[in-house]
Amino acid sequence: MSKKSITTLDRNARKSIRQSVLLGAVIEAGDYEFNCKAYNLSLGGVRLKLNLPLALNSMVKTSVKGSDFLQAQVVWVDKGFIGLSFAHSPEEVAKCLGELGARLPKS
Repeated sequence: MSKKSITTLDRNARKSIRQSVLLGAVIEAGDYEFNCKAYNLSLGGVRLKLNLPLALNSMVKTSVKGSDFLQAQVVWVDKGFIGLSFAHSPEEVAKCLGELGARLPKS
């Protein structure tokens, strides 16, 4: 199976309803921190615009709109975008995101 096929399958296997957003975000990968944009967000993960070659399954930390950092796993990479799956429960994500998290769909 090609890498693109795996990427497509992962993107279609979402467990949470995503909300379209355009918000400032930060991603920490190892000792490096990068500013980026969040294009959609759920209690399960986030889609970020990031022109960096992060490896699938790598662990990173991300903050959306000034929230506390959440640990996440890179689950897909495609044409300057990455998809992250949060390593926290939906309740923990909602709490971390504050008012923004309270507005996200619960399933």
